[in-house]
Amino acid sequence: MKPAVIRERRAVTEREREEYDRFGPWTYQVRSAAAMPPRFDAYYEELEGSVLVLKLPRGVERRDANPGDDLYEAILAVGSAGVTFLRLTRGEVLRWDACFAEVAAVRLSQELLSGELRIDLSGGGVISVTFNTVSAEAFDDFALAVRRGRVAAAGAADSRRFSSVELGPEPTDEDMLFANLLRGLRRREARLGLLAYQPSRALASERGGGKRGPLSLAARLLPWRLDGCLLAATPSELVILVRGIVANGARLRALRISSDGPDLELLFEEVPSGALAALPGP
Repeated sequence: MKPAVIRERRAVTEREREEYDRFGPWTYQVRSAAAMPPRFDAYYEELEGSVLVLKLPRGVERRDANPGDDLYEAILAVGSAGVTFLRLTRGEVLRWDACFAEVAAVRLSQELLSGELRIDLSGGGVISVTFNTVSAEAFDDFALAVRRGRVAAAGAADSRRFSSVELGPEPTDEDMLFANLLRGLRRREARLGLLAYQPSRALASERGGGKRGPLSLAARLLPWRLDGCLLAATPSELVILVRGIVANGARLRALRISSDGPDLELLFEEVPSGALAALPGP
């Protein structure tokens, strides 16, 4: 018979008890010093004036955690000058900072309960975090704060802007996902213009001569589809929405547009009529 293992635990503080009581898959906004995870206390005073500060929970079940544990593994903050990312790794807090001028693209992905926020930097670096989509609204707010900060910072250096245009047609309620995504974008972006929309389409296999032939077993089991896509623009960004892998999944990418044109080269089999003319040229 193996002897029992007894682990002595230190007494926890009231603050640690309250943190444990609230712990779960949720990402919370840090609004006070008491809400800051203890491991990150040294950074609170510096980040206190930020537009938005989020604390990201560890990927651990609540039943496997205890009061006094490190329950939060990262801090994301967007301030007046850029983004700060703090991550707890092997007991040490590592830090990354990026000014708004370095932010080339902001991308949000959601697939069922799995989400990802990715910030691509012009020098090739990436700030990326995953999250439970029960906190999707918090990351929507964070991505929007980064985009607005980037636009504000670029205003002095790049005063040229273009007027948003509507090229339509818009997705109908038959494509509920894109219809809802576009409504959500317009609630947040007053000057958003729709450039192009392509619904999802099933692709049929063909054989010689361009005639449709019988589908193979593989094609019947795994039919080819052209995923839906929506292109929109604000006076300073190109916004790309594509359908995710699952039925209600989606990925949003917002790319900076400067007076030299967009930061991304887009390739089309057939260019949407009028879409390119709506973007600023070099």
